[in-house]
Amino acid sequence: IVFSSSWSNRSFEAVVEETITQPNGEVRLIVRRTTEIYADPRNSLHISEDTQLFDIDGNLASIDVMKPVYSVKVILADSFLEEVPFYYPTVYKVEVLRAN
Repeated sequence: IVFSSSWSNRSFEAVVEETITQPNGEVRLIVRRTTEIYADPRNSLHISEDTQLFDIDGNLASIDVMKPVYSVKVILADSFLEEVPFYYPTVYKVEVLRAN
């Protein structure tokens, strides 16, 4: 049996609501899912130095490019902590699809 490390990866589209910096310096992107909605569509995404962020042209970017109401595609590990909104600690990639 071959196991793929990407089996636990999930992707969905969402609309950016806001960016929050926690007191400990952790950056979180708050989004509202528009696809793959199973419960509360609001999610809190941990944006680490390993998270790849891309602007609308496909260029690597900083968190500053993730503006409220922008549509994004998110790829992350399928694991969350039961906070409100649901918190995802491992986010691999966020790319801007549309600047609504």
